[in-house]
Amino acid sequence: AWPKLEALTLSHYVSMDETKVPTFHGLFSLLRLCPALTLVSLVIDTTKLDGIDLQYPGGGICNKNLKNLDLGNSYIESPLNIALMLSALFPNLEQVGLGCWDKAPMKYVSEKESALEQW
Repeated sequence: AWPKLEALTLSHYVSMDETKVPTFHGLFSLLRLCPALTLVSLVIDTTKLDGIDLQYPGGGICNKNLKNLDLGNSYIESPLNIALMLSALFPNLEQVGLGCWDKAPMKYVSEKESALEQW
């Protein structure tokens, strides 16, 4: 664990077809082990919400320090569920970034509009 870690950048863009990406369960573990985080940049699979209580995600884990969250090209199926999760996990969140779309390979540009609409 890195209890004093304040910023973590792991990825902005991954090919979802070829790469296993963390889920919200992994994000819960990260928050538990690194409570001082103020910035996280990480692509996660937001579609796997199995076993997560949307009213009490992560068993009550809450990071009041995190202000900036960059989820890169994380795919989203249910904007409402993700909004519920993020607001419970990060009550002081100021920004959710999706900056990877400026750097994504051209073959994925056609997916950009539909992906950004979900966010």
